[in-house]
Amino acid sequence: MFASMMEIMLAAVTVGAASVYTRDKQTMLSVLFILFFASFAYLGFLLSSYHIIYLEQLHWTVNVVRFLLVVSIGAAAMFSFIPYQGFFHSQSKHLWLAVSVFYLFIGWHAGHWFGSWYMFTGLIIMFIIFYVSGNILQGMVHIKLRQRQIAAYFPFLILLLFSILLLL
Repeated sequence: MFASMMEIMLAAVTVGAASVYTRDKQTMLSVLFILFFASFAYLGFLLSSYHIIYLEQLHWTVNVVRFLLVVSIGAAAMFSFIPYQGFFHSQSKHLWLAVSVFYLFIGWHAGHWFGSWYMFTGLIIMFIIFYVSGNILQGMVHIKLRQRQIAAYFPFLILLLFSILLLL
């Protein structure tokens, strides 16, 4: 249950932080990511509530799948980053796909622990809070480290470190 909560928090912070670099479309991106999270996490929630895909005996595979998804998100982010357009632009189709699949996985994983509509609504509210906080924090980091382009990848590195810790 702790891993599911941290997954949602870090996914929201990471995507909120990465959306800082898409300058002109902040409001549209925020609404899109909230809708993406709600829809794909709901699909994953449905998959887990009907036990279509359930891995009780092989719980370590969940950590491996999480790691592979985080690596694919990081790789897609590295290839799609354009300094003046940010991460999420019209040519970043692979990053949108990777984030959508990750949201589906998060919904599936959280659905094993939180089985009610009230909890799902709470998870969406928690996603919104951490999305905004990630956006604000990365905005401050971007102002402090304006000359360093590596600062744009800090949220993806934190997400990768979390998935590596869960593998151990």
